[in-house]
Amino acid sequence: MEYEDAGAFEKRVNDLLAAAQKLALKHGWEGDTIQGPFLSAIPHEDGNADLVLAWKQSNNGTTFIASERLLVGQGYTSQTPYQADF
Repeated sequence: MEYEDAGAFEKRVNDLLAAAQKLALKHGWEGDTIQGPFLSAIPHEDGNADLVLAWKQSNNGTTFIASERLLVGQGYTSQTPYQADF
């Protein structure tokens, strides 16, 4: 994927964050954050990459990780994989 400008990339990040936080609220996130969100990427051989976001909840330190793709089966494991439509 190639992006024409920074605005398209920013939208991609914001869309992932909004979908991830909405889903996290349904699975134990209390809406508070002590660290993050942090942005990273998992590169592909073709030069593209999947975005990954992570943040830590304030009250009990639970860490939430969100990716554009399900990480299970790509050399990663997930304690509880949930898939959002975004």
